[in-house]
Formats: sequence, C-alpha cells, structure tokens
Amino acid sequence: MSGQRTRLVSSRRVFGTCLSSAILVLLGILLYLWPHMRLVELGYEHRELRTQRERLLQQRKEYEVEIASLHRLGRIEKMAEEMGLRAPRVAQVIYLRETADVDTHGAGR
Repeated sequence: MSGQRTRLVSSRRVFGTCLSSAILVLLGILLYLWPHMRLVELGYEHRELRTQRERLLQQRKEYEVEIASLHRLGRIEKMAEEMGLRAPRVAQVIYLRETADVDTHGAGR
C-alpha cells in the first residue's frame, strides 16, 4: 500500500509540475505576442486616422472654396439687385462722428 501511495503522490507531483510548466510556457508566449498584436492594432488605427485626416483636409478645402464664392462682391451685389435693393444715393448717406461719451460697443446695455 505504501508503494501505491508513493506512486500516487509522485504522479500528482509530476502532473503539478507539468501543469505549472505549461502555464508558464503559455504565459511566456502571451507576453511575447501581446506587444506584436498591439503594434498591428495601432497600425490599423493609424491608417484609419490618416484616412480620416485626409478626408477632413479635403472637406476643409471645399468649404474654403465655398466661403470664397459666397463672399464675392459681385455675387452679393447680384443677390441685392434680385431682392430689389440698390446702392444709396448721396442724399441718403448720413455720416456720424464718434464722440467720447457715446458707447459704440454697447457695453453699457
């Protein structure tokens, strides 16, 4: 009976040693692969952000062109004419002088 017990204890010890070794090997593999997987993930993220940046820069250029076309004086004058507006006559223009006691920025309101 003591031989059987010794065999049982030693087989448990061998199983425990093998299990511990397998766990350590798997842990080592994970520690080795994790930075590489993270690097690949960051590469994909970098490419996606670069694509998004290029798309936003293109959109910005389109908006700048649109703003420039909207600010063209000829376009504004044409729209004013279509709305029935015209330039004021000389008699309609009133020039005001700025005085020190007048709040021109509306800060006192």
